Amino acid sequence: MKSIFGAYDIRGLDQIEINGKFANKLGFAFGAFLKSALGKNVIVGHDSRINSAQYAKELTNGLTASGLDVTYIGLTSTPMINYLSANLNFSAGAMVTASHLSAKYNGFKLCGANANAIGSDSGLKEIERIYYQEPLDIFNKPGSLTNVSYTKDYLNFLQSFLEPASNLAIGIDSGHGSIYPEIVGLFDGQCQFIGINNEPNGDFSIRPSNPLDPGALDELTKLVVNSRLDFGAGFDGDGDRIILIDETGRMVDPDILTAIIATRLLNLNSNTSNKIFYDLRSSKIVPEIIQSNGGTAEKCKVGHSFIKNIMQAEQGLFAGEMSGHYYYQDLYNTDNALRTLVEVINIVTNLKTQGLTLGNLVDEYKKYSTSPELNFSVNNVHDIIAKLEIQYNDGLIDKLDGLTINYPNWWFNARPSQTEPLLRLRLEASDHHHLNLRLQELEQFINS
Repeated sequence: MKSIFGAYDIRGLDQIEINGKFANKLGFAFGAFLKSALGKNVIVGHDSRINSAQYAKELTNGLTASGLDVTYIGLTSTPMINYLSANLNFSAGAMVTASHLSAKYNGFKLCGANANAIGSDSGLKEIERIYYQEPLDIFNKPGSLTNVSYTKDYLNFLQSFLEPASNLAIGIDSGHGSIYPEIVGLFDGQCQFIGINNEPNGDFSIRPSNPLDPGALDELTKLVVNSRLDFGAGFDGDGDRIILIDETGRMVDPDILTAIIATRLLNLNSNTSNKIFYDLRSSKIVPEIIQSNGGTAEKCKVGHSFIKNIMQAEQGLFAGEMSGHYYYQDLYNTDNALRTLVEVINIVTNLKTQGLTLGNLVDEYKKYSTSPELNFSVNNVHDIIAKLEIQYNDGLIDKLDGLTINYPNWWFNARPSQTEPLLRLRLEASDHHHLNLRLQELEQFINS
């Protein structure tokens, strides 16, 4: 049976694998882990899921019982937890969330000092070991609990990056997650926006938590087109993913947005780091654009804990993932959807002064033909990947994350999902005809 302690975080079925008892014991285990690393204080928040507030309370009880001081901020986004954890010098942060997964799941995202992600290769396996193997009733003096809000300070910092943009009209789909109150505070009258699916509602019955799910942003797309807005932005349940809709109603591919934002940041920060990390599933246009703007393009593995840690280790300026996560050096190397929204507002404002639109800019970057990331339910993901390596052994093989096979005019990546029992496939070719031929070929091979 697969452990709910995953590569990036902890996720499981709500009230079955994740419940109040689990949360409380996890608090003890996390506390023991942090005390061994001289940790003293933790900031805790939760998303809008039905039981997240309860689990945050139980997690807090376990942490304080282990001797740690806890600052509890209630309903919040994961990016706010990350920022406050580093900016206010907490020893650690904990967010109760299953991120973009459906309402039947819940979970926890943990970070250490300086918002360093705690994943399988950076402490989560040790926390799991403590949870299952060590006695957790060895603490004498309980820690304290403080309830406080730092939302205004957080939003003031994000607003410092926002240039005047009063001539924009934006559609916002909060997805019934925890981000809407932060969006209202961020704009504070500076931009005109129309919000939908605003009310935090953890059953996600109206719109899926994942903005990349088929049909998830249909309502936002109609809003943007019918109201003739400059663009739309859709968020996930815990507010760390953002997906854009341009003025024509077309989704902006996340790798294209990586290239667009990287261009802006490289031009703004010419005297600082020029290293940009990009998801290995990204179009070839991404490293090409980065390099043409004076940046150093570095391909990286998928997953927030991996990217945050390599950003810090190698002093990256910016990173982007196909899932809609975007990471910033000046936000302690963490992913932040609101900061991404700010950068897009700045970019579109500048485009508008030139008589251009977001869609015009996207068209400039659409050099190659790419597929969406396709999901396959197979009996054994690793067996399929091994067979693909044999079948396509005449190409250039890369095993940074899963299997990538490169040819002169096309490439594909096949990798196991870290959060779901699926094989994920992404491919790109020089033109649509070649893409469709290779896609049909790969689909037949995987399903045979």
